[in-house]
Amino acid sequence: MYRASRRLKPVTVWALLALACCAVFGAVAADAQTAIGVVVPANAEAVDTGIDVLPGDEVLLRASGRWTNGGGSPQYVEAGGFGPGAFPSARFPTLPLAALAGFVGIDVIPVSVPMRLSSRGRLQLAMNDVAGTYGDNAGVLKVAVAFYAGVAPMPGLVGKSVGAAREELAAFGFEPEVVAQPSTAYPAGMVSVQAPEPGTDLHGVPVVRLTVSTGPPPPPPASGGPSMEVQPPVWIPPATTPVPDIVGWSALEGEQRLRGVGLTAIPAGGRLSRYPSGQVLQTEPVAGTPVVRGSKVEYWFASGENLVPSVEGSPVADADAEMQAAGFANLSHRATWSARPAGEVVRQSHRPGRPASLRAGIVLQVSRGWAGPAGIAALILGALATASTVWWRRRRIGATRKLVQVSADVEDETELREMESKGFSAPPVAIEVALEDGETAIDGNVPIISHKVTHE
Repeated sequence: MYRASRRLKPVTVWALLALACCAVFGAVAADAQTAIGVVVPANAEAVDTGIDVLPGDEVLLRASGRWTNGGGSPQYVEAGGFGPGAFPSARFPTLPLAALAGFVGIDVIPVSVPMRLSSRGRLQLAMNDVAGTYGDNAGVLKVAVAFYAGVAPMPGLVGKSVGAAREELAAFGFEPEVVAQPSTAYPAGMVSVQAPEPGTDLHGVPVVRLTVSTGPPPPPPASGGPSMEVQPPVWIPPATTPVPDIVGWSALEGEQRLRGVGLTAIPAGGRLSRYPSGQVLQTEPVAGTPVVRGSKVEYWFASGENLVPSVEGSPVADADAEMQAAGFANLSHRATWSARPAGEVVRQSHRPGRPASLRAGIVLQVSRGWAGPAGIAALILGALATASTVWWRRRRIGATRKLVQVSADVEDETELREMESKGFSAPPVAIEVALEDGETAIDGNVPIISHKVTHE
């Protein structure tokens, strides 16, 4: 029976994804949520959603479609990537390789998981892949982004100290631009003007500006005296803080420490190292550098892998020390007979110069030395067994028929039969024999297949 089929139109796909997102947030605040559709190509390192978020906002991602991160044999996967495990060497090490990722500031948003944000900025989307390897990616995802914008009104800061104003704005992720001007209404150090006005929604506001009083202006000059020039506004630089030293900390602890001093942590990727996976190796700027609060600090972390050192030919104690210095602690030994001196590493299970997980079990084959009595006997028996096997294989080669011609003085065939009946070996006659390869015809040692008697 013929049955008509209908394909979903792109608009229908977007609508279904949006409804799925709204169903999750519906119980939270149906009047404050928004859902939009975004196409995310696999080879794009960042796709701008056009959504400005603030700390406290919630985001949910839903996606349809398949994509691949390339490679020799591309495998297409859905938005969850090659889950469920994390991939330390990728841009977002807490997510699986090839998974869809939303990101803003220090927040990384997985697919299908509602998340409350702690950063301010523009929400972007991308595949989780190793940085610099997006060129061979293929495929696209259709992503529905649902977000709930929390209440974020601009606080009233006029009349407050500049320090208190900065603290209030930091809760929304802002570091204000500050200038100083004389004021008769507010004492020195107090905010006299703010922009934007109190109550303004801070979503989408690029910068907050504050004017701080320097106190009353100087009195006008006496009559007939020289006129005083009007002083221009004095720019007060934003507050700075030194970059804390987080090298040696875990990535999570390092990010928390950076956030505690008003800085934004950006994971720059994993590197081969002897240190445990996720441990911070380097920051940019380096520790101690004074930076403006709200600045970004990139950090690199250990990927959990390192290059395997070459220890063949080394004493086993030195080989163990070199392996452990490279971060490989799961070592085992296997004794073997060898022409090398006793205690020397003959072979290693993992190829030197290649990256391997620090948790990998590495086996070192260690020489027992040139064999003792038992070892010599084993070597001799092994050599004999090998020689026997070769000889037997030669014997098993198919027989070749050969004709050996000999002469004899036999009167007739009756005489030949009589001699054979009395137990005499058959005299040399023209006989046809079956010989193995390499075998020679010797009287009495070859089976007679047939014989012919020649009469003179």
